[in-house]
Amino acid sequence: MTITQHEMARLVAAWEAGRDSTLTPRAQAMIDAEVARVKRAFDRMPVRVKFVDHDPYSSFEQMRDQVQSTNTMLVWTGASDTPLWDAQTNWQARAVHDYDHIQKSLDFSMEGEAATARHSAARMPGLAPLYISEIMLQTAVNNYTGKFVPQKLVLLSEQDERFATQLRGADATPQDAAQLVWETAGVLRVGSPESAMLHLGAAGVGVREATIILTAAQALNETVDHRE
Repeated sequence: MTITQHEMARLVAAWEAGRDSTLTPRAQAMIDAEVARVKRAFDRMPVRVKFVDHDPYSSFEQMRDQVQSTNTMLVWTGASDTPLWDAQTNWQARAVHDYDHIQKSLDFSMEGEAATARHSAARMPGLAPLYISEIMLQTAVNNYTGKFVPQKLVLLSEQDERFATQLRGADATPQDAAQLVWETAGVLRVGSPESAMLHLGAAGVGVREATIILTAAQALNETVDHRE
């Protein structure tokens, strides 16, 4: 399902009309929680991360294929002036966000970013307004106007937030075995083998296949740890 120009226009209007709520107590509580989450997730990423001064990938597919083949993610350090947090935290947040795209097999289209925001909000429901602003609204403005927008945190009204979260667009595409191994390796970084098996079961993978994928994911993490 495609997010229409009319739907994007509504998101853009909400962004443009919204005031910057960065310094409000509600926003500061969400920002503090997200910084802590980003730090934990970055430290547990199962790939090496290198920060570079240029945009390293021309497409989602190129990023995904190179990260999976080299076990290294390149992260651009530019355009990191944001009132939310310091530049280094922004680089780490960008790495974690891009790895979410790889794990869920979601591209950088409006639909892919909307799905990534939904997955992030499902993981941390209390931070949903932050993800809507930082991911969905900014992507809508960039796609609709062709320009990068000044950084601000817009907390939507209940009606507009409901509209944004109900925009389905694309969702995660079926994953092949290699993608499932990479995703399961990420799950093992923060959870137990049992939780990884539950994750695979929820993805529709049978017990026999899930056991094979789990073993491969454990071997992948051991290889990464050995290299480090």
